[in-house]
Amino acid sequence: RERCRGGHNGLAAVRCVYVGTNAVLSGFTLTNGAGDAGGGAWCEISGVMSNCVLSGNSAGGEGGGSYGGKLYRCRLIENNADAGGGGARGTLVACTLSGNSARYGGGIFYTVLTDCTLTGNSATIDGGGAYISTLRNCLLTGNSAGNLGGGAYGSKLTNCTVTGNSAEGESGGLFMGNALNSIVYYNAAPLNPNSSAFITNNCTTPIPSWDTGNNITNDPQFVDAGAGNYRLQAISPCIDAGDNAFVQGTTDLDGNTRIAYGTVDMGAYEAQFP
Repeated sequence: RERCRGGHNGLAAVRCVYVGTNAVLSGFTLTNGAGDAGGGAWCEISGVMSNCVLSGNSAGGEGGGSYGGKLYRCRLIENNADAGGGGARGTLVACTLSGNSARYGGGIFYTVLTDCTLTGNSATIDGGGAYISTLRNCLLTGNSAGNLGGGAYGSKLTNCTVTGNSAEGESGGLFMGNALNSIVYYNAAPLNPNSSAFITNNCTTPIPSWDTGNNITNDPQFVDAGAGNYRLQAISPCIDAGDNAFVQGTTDLDGNTRIAYGTVDMGAYEAQFP
């Protein structure tokens, strides 16, 4: 456990760790760090963090929890920054981001995410969960924005599930960007409650006027949304409703086979039954 002292930004700020070129940090808890960028950790491009917890860190600029590098199976919790409360400008795989906050990108900012879960993050302006990022096989739920894009702002999503997010202005789910093979449903906002993105093979309602084809408006039929189970029931219209050409990777958010029965499902989870 690395507990950093200071808890504020500027000249007296104390960042928890610097992860250098080809360095690996594994199994640490980083808390109460601060810096202009990367309050918990500042990583070089080839720097790696795995199985770490970054909690309660802050940045005056980007990346309250982390900045740069590659993070595997890490938890980023209740960090804050001007942009990217959880993290910024890195690559995240199988990570969880919850309760982070920022002006732009409450969860993440300019980042590539695979098999990640973003819950309860908030942005005072745009992008409650993610801001101008790339997300694959990710779940975004319970995120909020003071203006645009409660789930994500200006991002590219493939096989993601975006539900239960909100925005005070427009697009509780997705604001602009594009989405493929995804479910964007049950989000809330005064204008375009679910999506204003360019979408293909998505499940959402209403379908934006600039949709790019093969979208459906049917209820996705989650197993138990109230209990946070966004896997698909056997009667879901999202099963076998995606496009295999958009698939990236061989597994879903659960680690199960992606494309279980010939055609990929919409959303982050692939039904493992015919």
